[in-house]
Amino acid sequence: MLNEQFGNYKFLSVLGEGGMATVYLAENTLLNSLVAIKVLKEEFVHNKNIRKRFLDEAKKMVKVKHPNIILVMDLIDMGDIVAIVMEYIEGQSLKDLIESKGKMSQSEIESLFPQILLALQHVHKAGFVHRDIKPSNFMLSTDGTIKLADFGIAKDKNVAAFTETGTQMGTPMYMSPEQIKSTRDVDHRSDIYSLGVVLYEMATGTFPFDKNNLSLPEIQVCILRDPLPTTGKLWDAQIAKATEKNEINRFQSCEEWLQAIKQGITSKPTASAQSGKTIVETSVSDKTIIEAHDHEKDRENTPITEETVIEETPDNGTKPETNESVALTPKKNRNILIYSLLGALTLVLIFLVFIIFKEQKKEGKKEDAAMEVMSFEEVTIGNQIWMTKNLDVATFRNGDPIPEAKTDAEWKIAGENQQPAWCYNDNDPANGAKYGKLYNWYAVNDSRGLAPTGWHIPSDAEWTTLENQLGDDAGKQMKSTSGWAENGNGTYTSGFSGLPGGGRVYGGTFDGIGGYGGWWSSSETNTGSAWGRYLGYGNGGVYRDGDNKTYGFSVRCLRD
Repeated sequence: MLNEQFGNYKFLSVLGEGGMATVYLAENTLLNSLVAIKVLKEEFVHNKNIRKRFLDEAKKMVKVKHPNIILVMDLIDMGDIVAIVMEYIEGQSLKDLIESKGKMSQSEIESLFPQILLALQHVHKAGFVHRDIKPSNFMLSTDGTIKLADFGIAKDKNVAAFTETGTQMGTPMYMSPEQIKSTRDVDHRSDIYSLGVVLYEMATGTFPFDKNNLSLPEIQVCILRDPLPTTGKLWDAQIAKATEKNEINRFQSCEEWLQAIKQGITSKPTASAQSGKTIVETSVSDKTIIEAHDHEKDRENTPITEETVIEETPDNGTKPETNESVALTPKKNRNILIYSLLGALTLVLIFLVFIIFKEQKKEGKKEDAAMEVMSFEEVTIGNQIWMTKNLDVATFRNGDPIPEAKTDAEWKIAGENQQPAWCYNDNDPANGAKYGKLYNWYAVNDSRGLAPTGWHIPSDAEWTTLENQLGDDAGKQMKSTSGWAENGNGTYTSGFSGLPGGGRVYGGTFDGIGGYGGWWSSSETNTGSAWGRYLGYGNGGVYRDGDNKTYGFSVRCLRD
C-alpha cells in the first residue's frame, strides 16, 4: 500500500505491524496533516468475527476521548480495506523506550505513570475492561505526553460476556491470574494487575519472569503461583499491591492507586512479595556422569567397520613363517584359479543381493510412510479437515529418518545446529502412544516434509480459522474430556481431541504433561521463533504465542 492513495489518505511508510493489522504513516492530502492508519491484514478481511472485532475497536475508542488516549479520527470499511484512522504521535512506544534505555528513573516514572493511570481510569469509567495492557500499547510523544493506543480486545462491562473468537484474550506475559483461568469473567482489576507488571518493567527495565528460558506455560504457572520479585525501588509496595493474586487485595480502582501515589506509599510489600526473586525449580541431571556413561556405551557398542583390521598371530606374537620355496604344480595352479573365480563370483552375487535388499528396504520404508496416510483418523470442523491425533512419525515424507534426540545434550545440539529432531515426553514411549511425538520446529519446516502425503502443517492463519469456526470457548471444545490437571477437562464437542502432551524446552527439560498441550504452526514470527497454539488447564481459551524454534511441541495436520 506504500505510496498509494486511498480517498484523502496517501500511505507513506510502515510504523509497525502486529498479528492482525499493520499501522501506516499516512498524509491527509486534503488537510495536509499526518495521521496513523491501522489496516486489517488482507488474510483477515473476509473473516466476519475478526472484521467485527476490528471495527468494534474503533467504536470503543471514539467513546473514550481523553488527553491520554489516542484520538480516532475516521473509520474505513470498504470492501477489502478495513482501517482505523488515528492521530499520529511523533515519538516511540513505551516498549521501545524500555528496550533502548533500560530501567527508568524515579522522576521519569513519576511523570509518566500517573498519566497511564488517568487514561485507564477514563477507560474503566466508560464501562470498558481493556484486557491487553502492556508497554507496546502506550505511545510517548516528544513533549512527554503518554497515550493509550490500542483497544483491540477491550470488553464492554455492560454487554454480556462473550469472547468473539474463542481465543484467550490478552498478551500472556501480562495476564492476571484470573485472566489466565477465564478471560470472560475478568473485571477492571485485571487491568490493575497488568499495570503492576508494566510498572515493574519501567522500574527495572526487565520482565519479572525469565521469558528467555521459560516456556509460555511455565510463565503462566509463575503468574498463578509466585509473587513478582522485588525491585529495591520505592515502587515495590505499589507493585506488590497491584499484582496480588486475589483481586480483592489489589488497588480497587485507578483512582485509589493515584491517591496512593499522591500520598507516597512507603510501607513494606505484602508478605507474599517479600520472598524475593521468583525461583522455578527444575531437576538438573549430572551431565558429566551422563555424558561419560554415554561415551562408554558408545565405545562398547562400536561396530567393527570395513576399516577395522583384525590380524591373528600365534601366542609368541610372531607371524607364522611361509615356505616360499615350495613349488606349485600346474594342477594345483588350475584348481587355485577355479576356486578364485568361484570365490569372486560368489562375492559379486552377495554384493548384488545386498544392494537389491537395501533398495527394497528403502522402497519399503517409503511405501510404509505413504501407507500411513490411510491410517489417520480425521474430523471435519467447518471447512477444514483435521487429524484427530497428534503426529507420531519417525520418518519424513520421502522416507528419510528423523533423528531422535533423547539426552539434553542431543536436543540442545540439534537446536543450535538448526537440525530436525523428535522425542517422546520424558523419553517414555508410553507417552508417545498417548500423546504422539514432540518435534522441534526445524522438523516441522524441513523440506523433506514432516506431514504425510495429502496433509500439511497448518499455518498461523489456518489455526486462527479453526478458532473462529468454533467460536466461544474454542479451547474447551478442542480439549479431550479427561487427562487435564485441576479440572481443566474439555467437552470434546469439536472432535479435535486435544490432549495435554506438554513440551520440551531448549536445554532439553521436559514439562507440562497433564498441564498443557502445545502445537506448532508452519509460520515464523522471526528468524528464531515460530507461532504455536496452546491449550491450558482451568480455562476454555486458546493461546497464540511465538516460541523458540528449538522447543519441542506436538504437531497436528490438516488435509491439503
